[in-house]
Order: sequence, then C-alpha cells, then structure tokens
Amino acid sequence: MKNAKWSGSPVLFILAGCYLLYLAWGLVRDILSGTVPDSRMMFIAIAAVVFAICGVVLLFQGLKGYRARSAAEEEEDPKKNGHESH
Repeated sequence: MKNAKWSGSPVLFILAGCYLLYLAWGLVRDILSGTVPDSRMMFIAIAAVVFAICGVVLLFQGLKGYRARSAAEEEEDPKKNGHESH
C-alpha cells in the first residue's frame, strides 16, 4: 500500500464536506428564521456548529488528498510531464 494514511476517495470526502456544510447552513437558516422551537434552539445550534466544523475538515482533507493524488499520478506518468523516453 503506497499511502496508508490516505485510504479514502478524495471526491467522497469533498462531497461529504459540502453536504455537511449544506446541512449546517440549513440549520442556521432555520434558527435565524425562527422556525426552531426555543426548547431545541441550543441543541440545533450545537449541531450546526459541529456539522460546519466537520464539513470544513472533510472538505480540506478531500482537497488535500485530491492534490496529493494528482501530484502522485503526474510523477508516475512521465508522458504528462513532457519527459518521454525513447
């Protein structure tokens, strides 16, 4: 295994991060519009913050993994870099 630290698909991490950020935004929007009952306001606010933090982490991990995978593919394929060997 080349990279044991990174075993997931970067695209899935990016999509999951975006989805969590979307969910966090929906919760914040509901809080701001007043549709959340006062008894659940704190729980929803905490959930929104947790979703946002996890979403940002997953998004950056996915982008980092995508760049690392792209760089590794460029190193493996010399034709893409213009260094053809005859």
